[in-house]
Amino acid sequence: MASTYPDGIFDNLGKFYASVAIVWMVALLVGSVFLVLHRHEQCIRIRNLPLALSAVSCLHIYWILCMLAYTMAGAYPCGVEYWIMSIYLPLGIALFQANSMQLLSVSGIQEKMLHTAHHPQRASYSTGSKGPNEYLRQWKQMNLVHRTEVAIAVGMAVQLCLSLSIYLASRKFHGFGSFSEHGSLAECRRGPEW
Repeated sequence: MASTYPDGIFDNLGKFYASVAIVWMVALLVGSVFLVLHRHEQCIRIRNLPLALSAVSCLHIYWILCMLAYTMAGAYPCGVEYWIMSIYLPLGIALFQANSMQLLSVSGIQEKMLHTAHHPQRASYSTGSKGPNEYLRQWKQMNLVHRTEVAIAVGMAVQLCLSLSIYLASRKFHGFGSFSEHGSLAECRRGPEW
């Protein structure tokens, strides 16, 4: 398909995709600049703005690349498309989940403060349980947000290692490997790697 359209496909559908991507990117940039400029406002300050913007950026880059894939007429190199799919989407979702957990934590803290204001005589409890080893003890002492952040970091490390292992083991992306065969761009997008 790439040889049929060496300059890409820019028909009405391609123009529509490109224009939607441009309008969405401009709107996202304007919104991001607004948030950064007003980051000292209370409603924005309680959020982890760098984390939120990182999550949205990863998901936005993935979405833009998917939108422009039609206009490029399959000109994405197979390895580049594999890494876009294996990194940007999972990383964006993981960062979005971490941001959601941070907002949940802020909500929980506000709820505790409200409860403490109505019942000041109640003291908060502390967990003094000790685990069989240091890591387990530290894990138990972490709050839900920190546990989620650690789990997300471990999950992203596993995702990166798994993606790298598949990339290195498949012959579709380079001349060496233990499974699949190197082929055309259309054949590259089929197989167990995806």
